[in-house]
Amino acid sequence: MGKNMLQKLNRLRGTIRDRVTRLNKAAESYEPPATPEESEIILNQKLQNVLELKAQMKKLLADYLDLPESINLEEPLEVIYTMEEEIEDLQVKFKILLTKYCKAPNADNVPMTVHKPNLKIPDLPLPEFTGKYEEYESFKTQFMSIIGNNQSLNDNQKCCYLKASLKGDAKLIESTQDTFQSLLSALDARYQNKRAVIDTLIKNVLSVGKANDSPRQLRNLVDIIKRNLRALENLKLSRNNLSDALLIHILEGKIDSESQKLFQMENKSSEILSLDCFLNFIEDRARILEGISKNCTTTVNSNSNKQFVKPKQNFSRPKSLIVNSHNKSKKCVLQNCDESHPLYRCSKFKSFKLSDRIDCVQRNKLCKKCLSFHPNTNCKSKYNCFM
Repeated sequence: MGKNMLQKLNRLRGTIRDRVTRLNKAAESYEPPATPEESEIILNQKLQNVLELKAQMKKLLADYLDLPESINLEEPLEVIYTMEEEIEDLQVKFKILLTKYCKAPNADNVPMTVHKPNLKIPDLPLPEFTGKYEEYESFKTQFMSIIGNNQSLNDNQKCCYLKASLKGDAKLIESTQDTFQSLLSALDARYQNKRAVIDTLIKNVLSVGKANDSPRQLRNLVDIIKRNLRALENLKLSRNNLSDALLIHILEGKIDSESQKLFQMENKSSEILSLDCFLNFIEDRARILEGISKNCTTTVNSNSNKQFVKPKQNFSRPKSLIVNSHNKSKKCVLQNCDESHPLYRCSKFKSFKLSDRIDCVQRNKLCKKCLSFHPNTNCKSKYNCFM
């Protein structure tokens, strides 16, 4: 008698299990009808079904417990407790759907309408995806926010918008069906490849180009590193002291020798430095170089506007721009000047037009900052520009 009753209760449990599964699918794939009223009727009915299942499970548990003690109830009771939790989750899901699609505003809580001028907001451009693994998650998030979750669009319209957003290699992807969900699933299957994304991001970091003493190049290096490391952290790959030490060692080789020297001078501690410390130094270095460049430009423009008394003999023959190769360290480098002074103190050199001064410096391979006989990169002068 007890075994027959157990079989009957197990069959009833299976029936309830099937209903729970169907209701769960209905909650997961719920698409609201045209009006909130219709949605409210449907969801209330689903919620009522969940409450009925809850009552049936309570009675089923009592029937199991009434069976003879000789019957092992460990497995049936474990299943019942799991099903009770699933039914509780179902109840919560349908209540959330009711709140989302059917909650009407309370008349007492309706805020006062504030009339504002009609401002035309520019249309949002469709996000584009070209087939780069590291860009897929960002593209999908933007597309779903603008198009995918837009309830005023039907499936065909969403599919057309998605196809229009795909460029390059991504445009060649094929799906099993010509539907929005099928095409989106095909994109997920190909580009939601965590390992491929991580490989690409690491490659972007390690293959970053060298940066000379140029503010733009230095800032570009910092931006590339930060962007790719942020993406790696979003994939649950965190930095540590070892990764910071390795990256600093690699990135030091990407900057110019003067910046390397300054970085070592600023950080004399024997402790392990963080990558943030290195990147902050690069940003400060770019800002300083940008300021120096602006000051040099201002100095050159100021000198070009000055009025000089120009001796006629200085411009009668081009030999005035020829460097005297003898006794460079003592005599002025201009051939027709016999005085002993640096070029930047030469009154004849100062009397030239700016274009002539620049031509003189370039033709004789002088430093553009201090007007001495060494390359610009080796200049240690604290001044900005003598031209």
